[in-house]
Amino acid sequence: MNSSNTELLVNKIGRYLPFLYPTYDVYQLLFIFIFSFPSYILHATIAVTIIKSWKTSDYLKSPYFKVVVVGSFTDIIDNFAFYTFFFTTELSIVAEYLNENANTVHLVIYITFYIISKWTYNMQNINYLFIAIIRFLSIFYSNSYYQYIDKNYQYLQMLVIVYSSILPLLSRPYCSLPYNFDYEKQMYFNGGKRGAFKCKYPFGYSRKEYYLIHVIMLHSIIVISIILTIIILFKIKKLNKITDEFSVNTVKKGAKEKRMTRYVVLLGIVQLIRLIQDHCYYANVKINGYDESIRYIVFGLKPFICALWMFVNAVSIIFISKTLKDAVFKNLKLDIAYMKLFSGNMVTSISYNPNIIQDMNHEKKKKIII
Repeated sequence: MNSSNTELLVNKIGRYLPFLYPTYDVYQLLFIFIFSFPSYILHATIAVTIIKSWKTSDYLKSPYFKVVVVGSFTDIIDNFAFYTFFFTTELSIVAEYLNENANTVHLVIYITFYIISKWTYNMQNINYLFIAIIRFLSIFYSNSYYQYIDKNYQYLQMLVIVYSSILPLLSRPYCSLPYNFDYEKQMYFNGGKRGAFKCKYPFGYSRKEYYLIHVIMLHSIIVISIILTIIILFKIKKLNKITDEFSVNTVKKGAKEKRMTRYVVLLGIVQLIRLIQDHCYYANVKINGYDESIRYIVFGLKPFICALWMFVNAVSIIFISKTLKDAVFKNLKLDIAYMKLFSGNMVTSISYNPNIIQDMNHEKKKKIII
């Protein structure tokens, strides 16, 4: 078995895409934080805008948007905690410093951010289940079970928080000094330094045993959420096919349902990607029986994927609702620029269809596609 460094997949790809290596320098760190910072502003603005609207808008005060608010704050905390923890192990300059100077204070900081990042990661996944359930009940049982969610939202959200808090305690927050370089896997680091404190799973779990627990307690939730999302999509399409009335209210409601469901679908895609990432990490997939490059490539991509997801998620939330979009743009002072960019096209479109309102009043549409 030849396992020379030149044959490793990470090195073959890394020649052309060096950011795939799971070690980082200061410039990469700076790029990631600069890219993430606008997302922090967007998420914070979205959350504050929705909260401020609760006095005047029952729509934005619904459980759906309350979960969105929790999700926005969770995304900010998760992103910051993840980067802080991640770069204590993956940033070469930090690894070199801790290898020489690590003490109890560093250890406590390391464990704290590890637990926070795990907790918020779990919150994101379980919140996805919560929002998928809300969409499912609002479509299938809008007059019964959905009202139960509405009345007991705070208790259900607290249940999500508590459950998310249990899972990190089953992982590896049990760490001790010293901080050591990972010499065993240095062939995957392209000369960079990577290290960690000595950590272990509780009750003598191995990594594979923990992965089984992880699958049962978290991945199963993701799978259920994705199944619910698929059912929701089919239900909405079915409702569109049987709708034979055409009115402004019907169209508006259909468009609203589409936007709200589209966001849940986006969450589902992201959770599916995360599920695959977890599998590549914990299952320790090996190429030709020895090459663990896939695991370390996933490690290398993770910070960039997190930064991209933060931005895409924020933009997707903004466009769930026109009311929300207008309010967020106004708070960010972007409303004038947005109107200048798009109002011209809107006016032109209307000017070429002077009879559109009359047509809507005199015609019926047999099928509405959302």
